[in-house]
Amino acid sequence: MMMKFSVVLLASILTFSGQAHALDCAKASANLEKFICADQEIKKADNVMSAAYVALVRKVQNKNFLEALTKSQRRWLAKRDEVGAHKLTVPDSEDLIMATKLFLLKVTNDRLDILKSDALLEKLEKQKNLIRYGADHRYEGYQFECDFFPPPFGDFSYECHGMWHRQNANRICTGADEWATGHISYYRLVSELVSGKPKPKASCFWGYAESTEICPGADDLNEAGAHWNTNPRLNDNFSVPFETKPWKFDPDVEISDLDYGWVEQCLRDSVFPLPTQSRADKP
Repeated sequence: MMMKFSVVLLASILTFSGQAHALDCAKASANLEKFICADQEIKKADNVMSAAYVALVRKVQNKNFLEALTKSQRRWLAKRDEVGAHKLTVPDSEDLIMATKLFLLKVTNDRLDILKSDALLEKLEKQKNLIRYGADHRYEGYQFECDFFPPPFGDFSYECHGMWHRQNANRICTGADEWATGHISYYRLVSELVSGKPKPKASCFWGYAESTEICPGADDLNEAGAHWNTNPRLNDNFSVPFETKPWKFDPDVEISDLDYGWVEQCLRDSVFPLPTQSRADKP
């Protein structure tokens, strides 16, 4: 039985991680690929990072974690290639070439540090251990986009912003954060399944967002007007779960401890949000 499990796990590693390895310079065709392969320092950094990724996935025995780690690495590589390629479209100069090299070395070494640590696995374990209710989890998961944040907002730090969803029977509880020009806004949403489709029921905000519907108990805000808006206000970055299935786990995402309390109440309580904490705001 153990032999069979090991064979299945090895096959999973090869299947999931096959497209997240180091760049094969023999097949390099895009300008950025050629740029990386032509610079021994960048190529070495890429190889070392790839080796750390392979070492990480070989430690994983949970197939869902393995899939999440592979998606995460592919997403990181795609974003690195997108940003790096954009830099190379700027008219050629020694300064810009050096800036591209420094960018690639910086983000690659940052990723190496993450892959060598237990940070990604710790986030996955934390997500797995979140309290779950009921048997229907179709709308649970993570819908995040990641990017490198340049100065003055960051030193090309890799950050992810988006939505996560938890479900108990017909109720879906959503948390989200949105980055805009150096500021972050936080959102919460309660939805109910109606005819099998999520329908928004109540929302609240806090942070940089200009809103009168400050979430009750959010952060240290105990303003008298804090409430849930039963006329939910949504946008492109904050909505009920998409038709496309969210990721089951996302190792680049960490749910704030602040969210645990309200999510447990949202999933557990027969009535949520409470009528005493809710009102319908004007659109």
